Amino acid sequence: MLILPYSDEYRDDMIFMVLEAKDALGRIPRLNDDLLDVPANYLDRGDAFFIAVEGGRVIGCGGYSHLPGTAEAFIHRLYVKASRKRRGIGTALLSKIEAAMRESGVTAARVHLGEPKEQWFESYSFYPKHGYKECAPGYMIKELKPKITIGDTVTVTVDRPLGSFHPQYKDLRYTVNYGYIEGILAPDGEWQDAYILGVDVPVGSFTGKLIALINRRDDVEEKWVVCPEDMSFTKEEIEAGVRFQERFFDSEVIVAPDPEPASIEQMNVKSISDPFEKQRIARIILEALPEWFGIPEAREDYIRVSAALPFFAAYDGASPIGFVCLKETGRDTAELFVTGVLKEYHRKGAGRLLFEEAKEQAKQSGYSFLQVKTVRMGRYSEYDATNRFYLAMGFKEFEVFPSLWDEANPCQIYVMSLL
Repeated sequence: MLILPYSDEYRDDMIFMVLEAKDALGRIPRLNDDLLDVPANYLDRGDAFFIAVEGGRVIGCGGYSHLPGTAEAFIHRLYVKASRKRRGIGTALLSKIEAAMRESGVTAARVHLGEPKEQWFESYSFYPKHGYKECAPGYMIKELKPKITIGDTVTVTVDRPLGSFHPQYKDLRYTVNYGYIEGILAPDGEWQDAYILGVDVPVGSFTGKLIALINRRDDVEEKWVVCPEDMSFTKEEIEAGVRFQERFFDSEVIVAPDPEPASIEQMNVKSISDPFEKQRIARIILEALPEWFGIPEAREDYIRVSAALPFFAAYDGASPIGFVCLKETGRDTAELFVTGVLKEYHRKGAGRLLFEEAKEQAKQSGYSFLQVKTVRMGRYSEYDATNRFYLAMGFKEFEVFPSLWDEANPCQIYVMSLL
């Protein structure tokens, strides 16, 4: 099923569906005049109208019109094909209409149900389930709260904890906690479902931030993805985390667009103690820097060893953008074992922040010298930039070892006094 903005190519089939729906309710199937020309009565006035289509046929419709001089709007002509009722189509249409209202600045939705109630019993049952309250005989209203968006905090009630099995498909094991967000209706008429990433034990309830939406192109449902406030996941990590169930659907993971790189005032550096979080951050950063860390074996070694070292990560908001590890190379000397900053944050101050944090930690730990290794200046433009960065930080050339790594990558060692 698809919910589409109204198009005249579906006009006759929509009219037929509405008349059929009215007839099924036991009413004389008279046609509403506004449906004869939807563009003139809705679209051209800045309002909206939608149709639900399946197999090329119209199975539902509905729209809204603004109430002049107010921030309110009326819902009109919400009908579902008689043979397709109770399958979430009406809820999906209503959700689409309400979303369009919010985007146009509407703060309250009204609907006229008609009298007597006996003739409109389905509507009097349907709308209260979706938060509408009677405000006058035959009328209901609902306050349209701002839509929850990626980054907002939500609470998930877990009804399928990590390690449990699907109640219907007994061989489907939940590799993450999974539940619902009470108070938020999904297009299928149930509470909004959500996956929880970053929590490795079964839980009954969890409060965290919304990091992604999962659009199922072949299903009426949409899933949400939630994680702890102090964690972040790439789109690829999210896809991997939900694949155990989403592999059965034509799904698309939707994440927030990449923000503009923060200024140095907006960045912050944290000391990371969890070994798994160290490796997760190191992997995110190093895999994004193939010009410097393109040899898989060497990159994996950096990631593995970093878990046991003093580790500092730079963040833009909740997203890691760089890191540095310290390693003892002698009783009086520490080394910047591995450093990486996402390319879009180069020359933004992130590297300097990480260096200053590592330098201060080395001083407090009693080291007298700090060293770092890189490829000698003049071999590769990427490493030339790295050399210039270390020189700008105050390092001095110590020695070049032409074959420490290999002849194509002569090792330049820089040192700095911490005294």
